[in-house]
Amino acid sequence: MSSTHRQQIADVLRTGPWTVTEISKKLGMPIKRVVEDLEHVRMSVTHAERWIVKAAECLECGFVFRGRDRLNRPSRCPICRSEDIQDARYEIRSWE
Repeated sequence: MSSTHRQQIADVLRTGPWTVTEISKKLGMPIKRVVEDLEHVRMSVTHAERWIVKAAECLECGFVFRGRDRLNRPSRCPICRSEDIQDARYEIRSWE
């Protein structure tokens, strides 16, 4: 029995931190679809697991996009206006 796209994304995130682009390439899904499904995966993380986010960061000035709820990539840095942004990484890790 095959798993759903959301289950596949959750399984990938359990192997370590991934960006939306990396998930898209690995599963052969459009980025927009990954972002939509990732929202649901985030809400479905069980009590035995935790949702880990390494925030996106500007590669020019080092600004970190902490507290950002949106899962898509920021378009530019609010400080220096650079578009050279390192994507956020997401992971699902079990409590140990």
